[in-house]
Amino acid sequence: MCAGTTIYRAIKISGAQPGQSIAFVGIGALGHLGVQFAKSMGLRVVAVDAREEPLKMAKTLKYPPDITIDSNSGVQTALDTIGGGGVDVCVVCTHVDQAFTYGLDITRRHGVFVAVGIPTDAIPVQISHLVHRDITLKGTYMSDTTSAKEMVDLVVNKGKKS
Repeated sequence: MCAGTTIYRAIKISGAQPGQSIAFVGIGALGHLGVQFAKSMGLRVVAVDAREEPLKMAKTLKYPPDITIDSNSGVQTALDTIGGGGVDVCVVCTHVDQAFTYGLDITRRHGVFVAVGIPTDAIPVQISHLVHRDITLKGTYMSDTTSAKEMVDLVVNKGKKS
């Protein structure tokens, strides 16, 4: 339940609305739940990982992503695949340092970047991402009881694969 409420809260605080695009970078314990929650909430979902297995698994979920991207193929390939200058929201679900830079790079102008994973080292952030592209940076760790109840209701009503 902890993983579910954490990633659900990340989606909620992002302000993502049905029809908008959201990427989950890192399709592990948190990311695969985020994919399903976001898809069942009417979002256009992009699953990103550097590993082939999680991307294959994501395609088998009850609520699979609209797009899967191997981050090894580079940022420009991802942007071309996503279209529209990137995603409206990017949620980084891993501790891998490079995922944070990659996530900022695929977040579109006026987008929202949410950190859930905790990197092992300090992450260099180009302030130009935040200023010139007007990206909002957020972080979350755990959920509150209201969001936890909403998440449970969503699971009951839509179902999901854990």
